[in-house]
Amino acid sequence: MRIGNEKLEDVRSRQTKVLFAAHSGQPGGAEYCLDVLLKGMDRSVWDAEVLFACDGPLVDTPRVLGLPANVVTMSWWIGFEPSAWYWRNLVQSPWRIAWLTRKLKAQNFDLVYTNTAVIFEAALAARRAGIPHVWHVHEMLTATYWHSLVRLQVICRCILRWSDAIIFESRAAHQVFQDCVGEYSASTRKEQLHEIYVVPNPLRMIPPPVTSEGRRRARQTLGIAEDEFVILWVGQFIPRKNPRLMLSAYRKSCIYDKSILFMLGDGPLRGELMRDLAEDDSKTKKVIVDGFKENIDIYLQAGDVLVLTSSEESFGLVLLEAAAFSLPVIATDSGGPRDIVDHGKTGFIVPPKDDVAIAKHLAMLATDRVLRERMGQAARQRVLNEFNAQRYVRTIQEIMVRATRRRGDG
Repeated sequence: MRIGNEKLEDVRSRQTKVLFAAHSGQPGGAEYCLDVLLKGMDRSVWDAEVLFACDGPLVDTPRVLGLPANVVTMSWWIGFEPSAWYWRNLVQSPWRIAWLTRKLKAQNFDLVYTNTAVIFEAALAARRAGIPHVWHVHEMLTATYWHSLVRLQVICRCILRWSDAIIFESRAAHQVFQDCVGEYSASTRKEQLHEIYVVPNPLRMIPPPVTSEGRRRARQTLGIAEDEFVILWVGQFIPRKNPRLMLSAYRKSCIYDKSILFMLGDGPLRGELMRDLAEDDSKTKKVIVDGFKENIDIYLQAGDVLVLTSSEESFGLVLLEAAAFSLPVIATDSGGPRDIVDHGKTGFIVPPKDDVAIAKHLAMLATDRVLRERMGQAARQRVLNEFNAQRYVRTIQEIMVRATRRRGDG
């Protein structure tokens, strides 16, 4: 990560007006990061407004903070499901871009910040208005899981051309982007004003240390015995998150008679998951599919280990949340987890789709309480030191200042 000498003090004599564009107001990793930024940014420096492409509970955050926030439908160019509504919305995008361009000029915005690679209209409006633009890419831009309106290589090149700064949440996500744009990046670097940064996502809240009494109460609430080994899996039931790998590993761990597995989530693979559970009840009778939970703190208090089975993961925010509750983790080597998990010290990184490796480490942690407590304590210390919200907000603000300054200097 490269951060310049520009500091917030450089602009304290005036407020910098910034428009944030988000693809959704629903809970998710990118949205939680924006939530942290809005709550922590220096309001004496930033005069902010937020546009959300669809409604959701996180739209309330800026409003509670006294910031203007509105829901304005914007087209997705990746991750969309083609439909009549989608194509009608896409046809209207030139008018929205024109409207956004007029808004940026008329209201004297200094900066536009797009908080996702999913939408493009705010970036294009900033370019047309001649205003600096920061693009925060929260996605691993590969064709495997992202259905895109145009080729991903074209999208990556547009992100490069339309940005003064690009932020990635992991080294893996940055590398995927670099591979996608290829030689185009090197050949145009001298012509562009962009800077590229890797900024890990933050831990949203710091929970107090988990005590034996707190753990006991959490287990009582969830109906879990004191001596039960509790495994947690949290995520959407979609191919990229690979929930069926979790079931396969659980069966092969040979600890299903001494443990309980909570799978917290929902999605299109739920039906397949439930059929898998029904096929071999003897090995999955203690698997509880408990649906999506907006707050999983009580499960993290009660748990012993968290497993992430994604085949591709730009970051892995749930790994931070587990570590904050002193839980060791087992994560597939799917990209982002490499930046979070210190293999052998705070948890384990295993090859993607390797249910045998997951099973092996589950059995190891289930039989070695000292090991999992030592790993859990190391994991908590690591996230508190390296992934705290204050550092995240400070770094993002410095990038925003730098982007604005560099355009002005140019």
